[in-house]
Amino acid sequence: MTAATPGRATRLLRFFLPVGALVVAAVAVASPHASAAAVTIAPYSLTTDQGSTGGQPVSALAVLDNSATSDRWDYYVEFGGESAGAPYSGRADYRLPAGTAADSLTGLQLQVNYRGPATATQVWTWRLYDWAAAGWVMLGTNAAAPDWGAWKLLTFQATGALPRYVSSTGVIRVRLTSDNAADNADLDYQVVGLTTGGTTVPSATPTGATPSPTAVSPPASTTPAGTPTSTTPTPTLSATPSPTATPSPTPSPPTSRRKISPSPTAAPTTPAATTTASPTPDPGGGVTTLPAPLACTGRCWKPAVNTSWNWVLAHVPSAPYRAVTMYDIDGFEATAADVTSLHAAGKKVVCYVSAGTWEDWRPDADRLPAAILGNRVDGWPGERWLDVRGIRTAGSSLAAVMRGRLDMCAQKGFDSVEFDNVDGYTNASGFPLTAGDQKIYNAWLANEAHARGLTALLKNDIDQLAALEPYFDGALNEQCNQYRECEGYGVFVSRGKPVFNAEYGSSTTFCAADKAAGINGVRLAVALDDSRFDPCR
Repeated sequence: MTAATPGRATRLLRFFLPVGALVVAAVAVASPHASAAAVTIAPYSLTTDQGSTGGQPVSALAVLDNSATSDRWDYYVEFGGESAGAPYSGRADYRLPAGTAADSLTGLQLQVNYRGPATATQVWTWRLYDWAAAGWVMLGTNAAAPDWGAWKLLTFQATGALPRYVSSTGVIRVRLTSDNAADNADLDYQVVGLTTGGTTVPSATPTGATPSPTAVSPPASTTPAGTPTSTTPTPTLSATPSPTATPSPTPSPPTSRRKISPSPTAAPTTPAATTTASPTPDPGGGVTTLPAPLACTGRCWKPAVNTSWNWVLAHVPSAPYRAVTMYDIDGFEATAADVTSLHAAGKKVVCYVSAGTWEDWRPDADRLPAAILGNRVDGWPGERWLDVRGIRTAGSSLAAVMRGRLDMCAQKGFDSVEFDNVDGYTNASGFPLTAGDQKIYNAWLANEAHARGLTALLKNDIDQLAALEPYFDGALNEQCNQYRECEGYGVFVSRGKPVFNAEYGSSTTFCAADKAAGINGVRLAVALDDSRFDPCR
C-alpha cells in the first residue's frame, strides 16, 4: 500500500531551489537565564507524494506576503487533492544552518501562514520527522483557522529531545497531509524557527506579522529505532529567495493497493490462543517495549533472496500456472483446494490479507466494533482505516479477528502471508496513530504468523523497514523504482531476505536497477489479473 497515503499510490513532484533560494535570518534574543540566538530557515525542497501542488515554487514559502483576505496568487503555493481526486500528502525539507549543532537546539517551532477550509470540511495536519524513531510526530492542524476567511498564522512548538528531529546530515523534515480530497489549501509561508543556547524559546514570527494563538497538538511518543541516512542535497545559502519555474504535474499513477470484487466466503474459524509475546502497555496508553521477534515454527518456508513470483488478486488463478516459485493470491477468495493445486505444481503460496483496514465485504467484517473503524480509505468504497492501538488491550476484537485470518491462512495450507495497509500512521486514519503504534502492531502480526508456521511479508511501510526487518521474512513494494523507494530495501536483501517489486509502467527499463539491487522485479497489469507478466529475471 500507503500509503501517508492509501497504499503507495504516490506521485513525486520535487521542486529544488537554485542558488540563492534558502533564507536564513539570525537575531539575538534576550533571555533572563542566558544568551540565546534564533534563526528562521525556509524549505529548500518540496516533495508531493499524493495529490497536487500549484501556484508558486517552494521558494514562495520563505516570505510572508499575504494577510487579511488578500489573494496574491503569485506569492503562495496551493496544496490539495481536489483535482487529483486524492488527499494531499507531501513533505518539505529544511537544512540546519552551517555551524549549528543539533544538540545545541533549545527550541524548534513551525510557522505557517494558512488560508483554506476549516477542519469541518478538511483537516490539514503538520508532522515533524523523528529521525531516531524513524516515524512522524504530530505538530498540529488547521483547527485554529476560519473557513476561507483571513490568512491565519499558525504556530506549532516541537517538544522533547529536539536533536531527534535533525538527521545526521542536518535535515529537518516536515510533512503536510489532508484527510480528504474535498478542497485545497493555500500556504503563503512555512518556516522553521530554531533557538540555540539559553532557555528561551523565541517566536519565529517575521517582522511586521501578527502572531496568532498557538495551535499545538502534543507529539505522541515513539519507539526509537535506527537513524535513517538522508540523501537530500545540500542547498546553497543566500539572503534573497529566487523564484523558480513550477514544474508541470506528473499524471497520477493508478492506485497501488489492489482489491477484488466482494464474494461470499466462509468466515474464518474461531481463533486459537497463541503463546506469542505481547507488547507491554504503560498507564498512559503508550508502549514500553516492542515484542521480541518470534522465530517461525514448524514447516516454515524460508524464501531465498532470488525468488521468482507472480501476483494475482483479481481472481483465483488456476492451472496452467506461470513458471515461478511463488504465487501471491487473496486469502479469503482462495480455497484449500486452490492452494493444494498450486502446491502440486511446485509453487509456494502467499495469503494476501488487509491488516490495517476494515473491508465491509469480508465475512468477518461484523466482528470489528465501530469504535475502531476510522476514516474511509479514499478511492476504496466500503473500506475504513483501523485503530491498530487496540491490539494492546485485553480481549481485543482486532487481535481476535487478525488471529482468525491467520488461522484461515494456515488451515488452507498457505506458506506465507502478505500484510497490506500496515502504514496507517502515515495516513489520515481518524486516529492519532504514531510510528511506535505501527511498529508494535506490525511486529505483533509477524509474530502471530510465525506462531502458525507462516512466514511474513511486509507490504510497503518504507519508513520503518530497518526497525521491522528482524520480524519479517521478506518485503513487497509497488513501483519502488517509479517512486524512488527501492534503496531502503537493501536492509532486507543484505540479510538474505527477498524483496518483491511490482511495476505497472510501459516498459521494463527498471529491471536493470532491480537486478543490480537484488530485487525480484516484475511488470504486471494494473488490475493484477495475470494478463501481463514480464519478470526481470
